[in-house]
Amino acid sequence: MRHLWHIRKKRRLYTSLIFDFLFIHILFLLFMLVMIVLFIVYLFNSAHSSESISLDAHSYVQGSQTEEALARLERAGGWLEVIDKEGRVLQVKGTQRDGIRQYTSQELLTWLGNAVDQPYYYAIAEMPSPGDSQFLLLKIARDQVSVENRVLNPATVELPAASTGQRSLDLYFYSLLAVMALMVVLYSYWVARRIKKPLDKLMKGLVRISNGDYAFRVEFEAEREFNQIRDMFNTMAAVIERTTREKQLAEESKQRLIVDLSHDLKTPVTSIRGFAQLLSAGTVADEEQRRKYADYIYRKSIRVTDMIQSMLELLKLDSPDYQIDVAAHDAGAFLREMAADLYGDIEQRQFALQLDIPEHPIQALFHSDQLARAVSNLIGNALQYNPPGTRLRLAVSEEPAGIVIQVADTGIGIPEEMQSRIFDPFVRGDKSRRGDGGSGLGLSIAKRIVEKMNGTLVLGRSKEEATIFTIRLPKA
Repeated sequence: MRHLWHIRKKRRLYTSLIFDFLFIHILFLLFMLVMIVLFIVYLFNSAHSSESISLDAHSYVQGSQTEEALARLERAGGWLEVIDKEGRVLQVKGTQRDGIRQYTSQELLTWLGNAVDQPYYYAIAEMPSPGDSQFLLLKIARDQVSVENRVLNPATVELPAASTGQRSLDLYFYSLLAVMALMVVLYSYWVARRIKKPLDKLMKGLVRISNGDYAFRVEFEAEREFNQIRDMFNTMAAVIERTTREKQLAEESKQRLIVDLSHDLKTPVTSIRGFAQLLSAGTVADEEQRRKYADYIYRKSIRVTDMIQSMLELLKLDSPDYQIDVAAHDAGAFLREMAADLYGDIEQRQFALQLDIPEHPIQALFHSDQLARAVSNLIGNALQYNPPGTRLRLAVSEEPAGIVIQVADTGIGIPEEMQSRIFDPFVRGDKSRRGDGGSGLGLSIAKRIVEKMNGTLVLGRSKEEATIFTIRLPKA
């Protein structure tokens, strides 16, 4: 049965309906065949068991009726009587049921008329005898015969026993009609149930989805078309669920982004406003103090500008329409140039630089300027949050599916509870929102840049290195 069900799942609906139709009709034909065989057997048995009884007394006198015919007459409740011309019963062949031992002439004439209401049917014939005349009288119960033809001499009428053939044929015909009607009902119910069951489940799923239950999935097994509809329905539900969840997360991220941006802008803007107000009011007489205030305003304005610029860049990278054009470049040469450009900052922070870059070219698909921005953000993150003496490692290697760039350090690392959110906007590894820290957008921008180039950026760690940023890019 499991194998048959598996075959049914691969069939198309119209194929299953054809098979069902053929199956029902084969059952119907088998039933008809059985009925015909039974009917033939019944007729055969009836032909041998039902007896056509000759009521022609002459045939018994002349000896044309065999002993078997006489036996059939007796089984039908009839008998033969030999009577003389005075009506006395001389001999009985069979079992006499009325007990009459003598007849009058008037009685014989009346009973030989075979009225419908008389108890027995009578037939008489003269028997040849050397002496006085004798007659053979045939008698049988009136309800055992059905008179179809009436003639002047009843003694020459052959009357068959009541036939049940017509009644049997009628019964067979009506039984056939009943079975046909039953087959139609069963087939209709079978087909309707096969189609209705998956449709009911799909309707239930649509109701659940329309009520906001996007996690609901439809489960059933049916023909190929229904299974395809089921799979498409579940795929659609999964897409709606994922889109709804992403929309909700995006809304929450947007609100958090606005709050965080407002918080990060509020502090420097407030400071700029305060120092500008002091300078504008002329309350600072010392030239050196005025120069310090102006320098502070300048630095804070640069930070606000950088934050706004980073925010605009992040929004641009989040746009699905924004694309980064990539080309084939040597990843090893690219990383050496990055190390050379940032070596001054690395030396100023008293970091030890380690380069693991092969001499042979490693070709990959990326945009040089955009990847430089991403790697620069990763290196800047390491320089900003780790103490002097930290070892910074820049490495590039090949994999079967692409190339790997790593920016790792032996610094303080990123708290475990923040690692899942480190690439979210305005999240900083020091768990504080200090005014002198970064914008909190560098890692978010780096991840989005790498993803726009069909790559991945993940955070990891090892026993020797507390932080390992790994970039994977496709090969050229």
